[in-house]
Amino acid sequence: MKPQLPGDDSTRSGDSLPAGDVLARALEHASRLPDSGAVRNIVGEIIARALAAFTATVSVLDPVPDTQPGSPQEALAVLAGIEQLRAGIAALDATWQVAAEDRIREADAARDVRERDQGRAAANEVALARRTSPSSSSMSLACARRLVAQMPTTYQQLAQGRLPERSVHAITRALDNADPATCARIDQWIQEDPTRLDGLGTRRTGQLVREMSHALHPGDSRARAERAARKRNVTMVPLGDGMARISATLRALDAAAVMKSLTTGAEARRAAGARDSFGALQAD
Repeated sequence: MKPQLPGDDSTRSGDSLPAGDVLARALEHASRLPDSGAVRNIVGEIIARALAAFTATVSVLDPVPDTQPGSPQEALAVLAGIEQLRAGIAALDATWQVAAEDRIREADAARDVRERDQGRAAANEVALARRTSPSSSSMSLACARRLVAQMPTTYQQLAQGRLPERSVHAITRALDNADPATCARIDQWIQEDPTRLDGLGTRRTGQLVREMSHALHPGDSRARAERAARKRNVTMVPLGDGMARISATLRALDAAAVMKSLTTGAEARRAAGARDSFGALQAD
């Protein structure tokens, strides 16, 4: 079906309702839902969050119904509502990731699977359901558990659209290996003023949370450094056109030594007459 452009209210061929009357069609589909079960509850949650996102949008002065049709304000309010709805859906996603893991573990227990193996396949099963890689699913599941079980305020801020999905992911990712008490303290910090993260990129948000986490446990800095060093690695990603990107995660001192060597080499090539960019000379 051809996508409908904003403002196009023409009738689609074969439809009994005008193309713009999508709400009526949605309600018609909703009337066919079963009287009980997860599907009715989850669809109800999504509708409720969608209505809140577009009628009580937190990041604009006027939500969509209060703007002039066809105006820039309407378009901006729509974007704000979509972002708020995305956050609400992300909260539902986290809840159901955790629920799926719990149910898989319970099903394993009912089949008398060894306790240490119960739930072991959860990340792979969730990966298939969400169409992600197993490694990405495992990371997402860990973040979801942390958010749902240990950070109730952050979860609520996400569910209400007051914190964007990308910021919450950066927060929970930065708390990898953090104990529940640290997660609770960061959650309290967010509760004190959720707006303090407004406008920050994911990198800065994650850095800020890591700094706070480290400040709460300064005596653990050596153990953290050792854990981080064990994760050092080099990766390559093909880029096309005969190019590829190599990335290295190293100890800070080693990374500084590498950059010093590349800079010195590039400066020597430039002094010898090379005319390529400095970055290209570093790559050489």
